Amino acid sequence: MVRLLLDWNADGNQQGGKYNENALIVLLEGTWVIRKEELQKVQIIATLLLDHGVDVTAHGGRHGSALAAAAYSKNVMMMKLLLGRGAGEYNTNALAAALENHRKSLSAYSSGWL
Repeated sequence: MVRLLLDWNADGNQQGGKYNENALIVLLEGTWVIRKEELQKVQIIATLLLDHGVDVTAHGGRHGSALAAAAYSKNVMMMKLLLGRGAGEYNTNALAAALENHRKSLSAYSSGWL
């Protein structure tokens, strides 16, 4: 479906929604709840979006950017893809997002939730 929309000139850079996300950020914002088996499909879709010119440096979403969303999700494979496409150039919030999720994990572990 994504390929069809892009082939018909859908604008993946159009930002909107509650957190002003582009298509790449929307894709990655929820990946922390996706099973590991599904992450390869997410990477294929992300690659397709990037190949169609979606801005890897766009700001928006709950975490601030696609790279920060991938960092929060602990998705190293996606982080490498985004960094290889220039995401790190203007991104300062990815480390903070990764540390925030790490802090939550440690807090849950120490309180007996894990």
